[in-house]
Amino acid sequence: MRVAVNTPAGKWQVAVARALGGSEWRGGGISDAADVTTLRLDESHTFLVLASDGVWGVLDQLAEGSAARSRGVAWRVAAARAAGKSAGDIADGLVRCAAREGGTDNASCIVLLLGSGT
Repeated sequence: MRVAVNTPAGKWQVAVARALGGSEWRGGGISDAADVTTLRLDESHTFLVLASDGVWGVLDQLAEGSAARSRGVAWRVAAARAAGKSAGDIADGLVRCAAREGGTDNASCIVLLLGSGT
C-alpha cells in the first residue's frame, strides 16, 4: 500500500511498511509510532519468527490460509532446530525458501529460539 505525500521536494509515493520512523510523512497521515503488542509466553513457546512481507508473502502463496502457513513455518523451524541449526541459519533458510519459491521482494527474517525446544 502506498500513500501520496506532498513534500517540499515534490510529491512522494511512500510505501507504508517502510514509513516507520519517518516523521516527515505525518502530513500524509502516516504515523511514525510503532504498533506495540505485548505477548505472554510460556514453556510451550519454543521460537519466534519475525519476518518481512518478502518472506511471508511467498509463504502465503504456498499455503492456504494463515494457519497452514504458520504450521509450515513451524515445521521448517522445528526441523532445522532438531538438526542443530542456529537461529541465524534457520532465518537464512526461510529467506532462501522465499527466494526459491519465486519471491522478488526484499526479504528479511529474525528467528529467536526460546527454551530447550524439546
